[in-house]
Amino acid sequence: MTLNGEQFSTGTAVSYVYYDIPAVSGLVPDNGLAAAEFQVSVVGSGFPQVDARLVRCRCNETVLVGTYVSNTSVLCPMASVSAGICDLELSFNGQTYNHTGILFTSHRPMTVSWLQPATGRRSKSTDVRIHGSNFVDSAFATCMVGSHVLPAVYLGEDIYSEQVLQCTVPEWADLDTENAQQT
Repeated sequence: MTLNGEQFSTGTAVSYVYYDIPAVSGLVPDNGLAAAEFQVSVVGSGFPQVDARLVRCRCNETVLVGTYVSNTSVLCPMASVSAGICDLELSFNGQTYNHTGILFTSHRPMTVSWLQPATGRRSKSTDVRIHGSNFVDSAFATCMVGSHVLPAVYLGEDIYSEQVLQCTVPEWADLDTENAQQT
């Protein structure tokens, strides 16, 4: 480099690196509590290994310093993200963000109002609907019954404008339904 067109610096050489646009395929998890501190793993391919100071994650207008893990994974801290939905974007130069089309949902703490049905027979599996608020439609939604984690399916809103998840409780004889909770 020169400042006068004649005297070029002879100091440490630095390099400029070109890279192809990385592909983002998903987030793990794809949702979390607003303003809570946790990390989201952005999964994809072609993530370039660059100076760690340059990796950025952006959720709407909130910019956070990301952590390069591998050419298929970047960790994004999700502290101070407001409730809502954002397109999680990545930058590997601290300036240019790649639109991913992958959405992250930040939500308020969930509340459970009631179960439908609230009872069931031990000898038959039962589809239980959990009614409440601040649920999200996520592949990671689960119900915990006793020490058993069961997949949950988001059904939308009920006639009372509450959100509904459904879990199928199997015909187990050893469930502690007194301490059942939705996660």
